[in-house]
Amino acid sequence: MTIDLSALRGDLPKRRWFPAKHRTIANLRLLDSAVVAEGDEDLVLALVSVAFDDGGEMMLHLPLLVSNDGQRDVSEDPDRLRVFGEALAHGQPIKGEHGIFHMSGPGLDPENPPGAHSAWVIPGEQSNTSVVLDDSVILKFFRKVEPGPNPDLELARLLTNEGFRSIPEQVGEIFYEFQTDEDSGPETPRTPDIDLGIAQRFIPGGKEGWDLTIEMLGGLIAEIHEADAPEDMPQLIEERAADLMGAVAQLGEATATLHVTLAREDFEDEFRPEVVAPETLRRWVDQAELRLDQLSQCSTEIAGMRSHISQRLAAILQIEDAGMVTRIHGDYHLGQVLRVPRTWYILDLEGEPAKTLEERRAKHSPLKDVAGMLRSLSYAAHAALRESGNQEDRGERMAWLTTWEELARERFTSAYLARAHEGRFLPSEHTTIDQLLSFFELDKALYELEYELGSRPEWAEIPLNAIAAIVERGNK
Repeated sequence: MTIDLSALRGDLPKRRWFPAKHRTIANLRLLDSAVVAEGDEDLVLALVSVAFDDGGEMMLHLPLLVSNDGQRDVSEDPDRLRVFGEALAHGQPIKGEHGIFHMSGPGLDPENPPGAHSAWVIPGEQSNTSVVLDDSVILKFFRKVEPGPNPDLELARLLTNEGFRSIPEQVGEIFYEFQTDEDSGPETPRTPDIDLGIAQRFIPGGKEGWDLTIEMLGGLIAEIHEADAPEDMPQLIEERAADLMGAVAQLGEATATLHVTLAREDFEDEFRPEVVAPETLRRWVDQAELRLDQLSQCSTEIAGMRSHISQRLAAILQIEDAGMVTRIHGDYHLGQVLRVPRTWYILDLEGEPAKTLEERRAKHSPLKDVAGMLRSLSYAAHAALRESGNQEDRGERMAWLTTWEELARERFTSAYLARAHEGRFLPSEHTTIDQLLSFFELDKALYELEYELGSRPEWAEIPLNAIAAIVERGNK
């Protein structure tokens, strides 16, 4: 049975996880494939190179069901995915034409592999595809892949080995190893392996941080009474949203513990912390300025604030002690954390999907993650307002949510800083920490505005207001 590349070319843009829907596919090339399980439809793992009309190219990992009548994505028949539990638990290698698809499950029991009873696909996931085996193990198939370590697998493996308890334990992996040409000499560089998937313990009964926050903010809005005095608002929020405020503080502590663990000085070079150099600060500013230039051409509001924004960005160039850069989450927000009773789990450590593998593995200031979560708390407040119904009393509800955001920011950052200093990666001066946080929040808000203008213009006011507020704070 062969893979129909022509049919695949038409099918890929329809897939939720396909990362290049706005680009035109020029051609496809099958790099390698291997049969995991035979049947009326063979279960196949395939590596496919996609070339685009604009000259770009990417590599995709495609688990397929292939028959003489064509092929379909294996996610359409989750029951066929059960076989991966046994393949992982037994460390089964599957030979392709040019390399080997390795299954590895050091954290799994070969006598009782997952997948014996059930398999279901996580709905709604965008850049990857995840299947839950026997409600005990979640196997994520990376879709867009590159030679070299995927940070999601790389960091989950490291954190599991370090005993970090706020991620689901990493128990297995899938990777592709290129076979070395027998005629190649010892001086021929070895092509790096390609990470194709990660298996972790499944956390049942958890609730995504975004959904939980929106739900609890809805409850807070529902408790607003006409008799509530404005001056009592902070105290009333602390009382009525006590569970949410406590969870936000715990999230700050979990975030700091993640960063402290990743800041170990006895790690190998690719993980070891490094002092922030002046050229690193310059690179951060240049990258932010490039986005600012682009936004100034399509947003009159940004064009009007451009000089002030540039001043705020450039201010970090004067910092003498900016702390350390370490490996970080890289795409940290409420959608990347899971809440179970009294515990947070941090998910999806692969960084921003649109970035290259090299960019996603790069060391950065842990404060970038902190700023990402602070911006997510702000978005949650605005989203809760949008979901709270009609426009009547909108101003009053916004006042409550704005006050909640201010309190939540303080809870998160206080809890974070109380634990983060154990890692010795922060600047020594608190004013410098505040300055870097403002920079990263401003940079993130510029990124958000770029996204909203292209995808959801009606949401653009959220990052615009944040940008204006950060600039205003800098002018005081």
